[in-house]
Amino acid sequence: MRAKEFTLDEARVGTVTYSGMRFIVDDHAILRAAERDVDPHAVDRCLQLLAAKPDLVSGIDSGQQFWVYDSNQNIALGMRRFKQDQPEFQLKTVLDRRPQTPGLVVTV
Repeated sequence: MRAKEFTLDEARVGTVTYSGMRFIVDDHAILRAAERDVDPHAVDRCLQLLAAKPDLVSGIDSGQQFWVYDSNQNIALGMRRFKQDQPEFQLKTVLDRRPQTPGLVVTV
């Protein structure tokens, strides 16, 4: 008898656009924000700050994962860039602190 294989299906919950920058919100990000008691409005403000500074993410390659850290709110958003030729990103997770994992951290 073979063991049943399980896969995680990530669901896109919604999309927001600020200053021409498109953010696709993942269900995992919403769950982590709630789990870590991060105000959804704080996440929204962080995305708006990032959209106001497109030069911060212009060099990020398609498929690359990175963190966006807002020191004023002390939250970090785990993101992935989708398309190199378009400013399209997926919000994957939310932290209630500065990320400690290795990787690219963009501070807004």
